[in-house]
Amino acid sequence: MHAVHTYQILTHYTPRQDLDPGFDVLDNSSNERPDWYEYWPIRKFLLNETLDENAFYGFLSPKFKLKTNLGAAEVRDFIQGSAPATDVVLFSPSIHNSAFYWNVFEHGNAEHPGLLRVANAFFARIGHPMPLEDLVSDSRNTVYSNYFIAKPRFWREWLRITEQMFAIAESAADPLGIELRTPTEYRGRHEAHMKVFLIERVATWILLTDRGFAARAILSLRARGSTSCRSPLFAMPSKSPIRLKDVDSTRTCF
Repeated sequence: MHAVHTYQILTHYTPRQDLDPGFDVLDNSSNERPDWYEYWPIRKFLLNETLDENAFYGFLSPKFKLKTNLGAAEVRDFIQGSAPATDVVLFSPSIHNSAFYWNVFEHGNAEHPGLLRVANAFFARIGHPMPLEDLVSDSRNTVYSNYFIAKPRFWREWLRITEQMFAIAESAADPLGIELRTPTEYRGRHEAHMKVFLIERVATWILLTDRGFAARAILSLRARGSTSCRSPLFAMPSKSPIRLKDVDSTRTCF
């Protein structure tokens, strides 16, 4: 049986009673760095806590149930049913977005114009210049809203990437830092920084580019607002980087 430590983030605008009592609470109600959204409490936890190497850890938003129709018991049961070699388990909603776009960066660019360019610049800066336009994400590696639960070795890689972004974004004079801090549209406002939506896509990038991690995804059509779509991408090998030239562009929805 896998040990599972799943936290729901308590924000300054969320009543504690609205959280799923089956999850532990990660308290971010002080809202110390609102510009970093969920990354701030997750970062603090990963930098300060000692983790069990064989356990799973996750940090979910207060809207997890609303977006996925999944409760803590269902999450735990799905993780417990995973193979011992599993490193990360995905609970992403919005499967219609993963069907409509080639990858999460293309989708992000449609929602936040300029994200694809900034993302390419960031990954090139840290030594990974592969054009993001060449990658195809699918249900086995797509992560939205940071809805993934993983073992420490995956979290360490995630933190290694995101901490480089953090350093750049915190640098006042760095041109890329300025772009990462650029406000973009989110929920009808232009307040959230581009960095927030790039961080949300780091887990997918890791799974697309690193063959060393084994992922399992829940394919629930109960997710709120989802459209049932399938494409030939679902049948592709699970541990190799996927590029546009390797796949059939035909997609079907029903």
